[in-house]
Amino acid sequence: MRFVYSDPFREREREIVTVVDATTDERYGKRPEDRTLRDLLEFGYLVADKHAGPTSQDVVASVRRILGVEQAGHGGTLGALGAGEIPL
Repeated sequence: MRFVYSDPFREREREIVTVVDATTDERYGKRPEDRTLRDLLEFGYLVADKHAGPTSQDVVASVRRILGVEQAGHGGTLGALGAGEIPL
């Protein structure tokens, strides 16, 4: 695909290259749609919408209990009075 990008000072020709037939070597990962729930929980993250009341650690403890995982953590801290999104 070719197109001409124009600005007030000069015309530049650019070329866009798109890779359509790409494959993923199974030794290095999986396509996102092929990942299992276990893969997502082990190697992924969740974003929780924390309301005022529980601390960030309380949210992590709840997630560990609900999902039945041994390890979980949070990136950032919202105190008991803080509300907002917290990555787990």
